[in-house]
Amino acid sequence: MDGLLNSLYSARSVLVTSGEGMGKTYLVRRVWERLLAEGVVCEYFEPATPKTVLMAIADMAGVDIKNLEGRSKTVEVLKQELIQWFSVNRAVLIFDDAHYLEVKFRLWLKKLKDVGVPILLAATNPPRTDLFIYVPRIELKPLAE
Repeated sequence: MDGLLNSLYSARSVLVTSGEGMGKTYLVRRVWERLLAEGVVCEYFEPATPKTVLMAIADMAGVDIKNLEGRSKTVEVLKQELIQWFSVNRAVLIFDDAHYLEVKFRLWLKKLKDVGVPILLAATNPPRTDLFIYVPRIELKPLAE
């Protein structure tokens, strides 16, 4: 766990992979709890729609989801404003079951990674495409019997 924390503190992203039921969720939740206890701005996400996740990230960042007329901002406007926010602010994003995230959303997460946002991903057998090929992997091995 200390290695994961050190990577995140150094603004590096990490992908934790393994088969089903091997402790990824337990591990990333412990990391999240430790970050919160140490006063780090961070958010933990389980599978949800991209819009739901964006709204939660905006809430964490204090980015208004409404425009000056009181209408909801488009997803693309919100994404751009969040990239701007993250370019000057620090926060850690943690995604459990990241293999369920839509490809388009994962490509946006790569943009966040590129501006220095530390992202912790946990995924079961993730494809070697898009975001997953740009993030260093840690593979959990089965416990010996």
